[in-house]
Amino acid sequence: MDYLDLIDQLDALDDPASVWKAGVRYFRRFGIDGVYFLDLSSIERPKALWSHPSIERHSHSVGLTRRPDPLQQCFKTLRPCPTGADFAKDHSELSEGERALIEAFGEESGLKTGSSITVKRHPLGRGCGFNILSSLGREGFLKTFERHRTDLVMGAQLIASGLKPEEVRQPDDASRLTSRECDCLAFVASGLRIAEIAQRLGVSVVTIEFHLRNARQKLGAQTRDHAVALALMRGAINP
Repeated sequence: MDYLDLIDQLDALDDPASVWKAGVRYFRRFGIDGVYFLDLSSIERPKALWSHPSIERHSHSVGLTRRPDPLQQCFKTLRPCPTGADFAKDHSELSEGERALIEAFGEESGLKTGSSITVKRHPLGRGCGFNILSSLGREGFLKTFERHRTDLVMGAQLIASGLKPEEVRQPDDASRLTSRECDCLAFVASGLRIAEIAQRLGVSVVTIEFHLRNARQKLGAQTRDHAVALALMRGAINP
């Protein structure tokens, strides 16, 4: 199953609870044993979802003591960041308390490797995204993530859109996407790289980047993958 199959599943669902269950099942196909979704984009209404009881206890522990969740550090960048106890020492930005919290969670849950997938970036970490966790060892997880990187990242974007239906259904400029912008998004969805799209369309890489940047702005997306996910969910391009 890849992210294109996930689109068909999500199209048949109309409530966030069902989307979450489908999302957890989707991630499990790639060796992901625990899924944590954290949305801090609304200060008044933060949102957290989890698929593992240890993640639930972690979330409550952070909330009850009003400590920042270590995952917030990952929301400062759009790049996936290795997470979990096996990678904690690689992150010099973590405090000793945050590192101890991560290591304690790993010992309790057995989920010591993982990766963040940021959906919405924020310079102070008040963004939105996932922490996908696994019981695989460090090397095994890194190989799995790289092998399925596109399906994991695109899947996360689609699931997040379903968990926040207002972002999918809100009035937007998707109908004003040009045919060339739609072509570029569709090629990205099919897995082509920018240079390959440029060669396919007979234009420069700079031109493709220009079309994709315009598409992101019209869709209100922060990343290329987010733009593709929104375009697919809104029917602007076909899977």
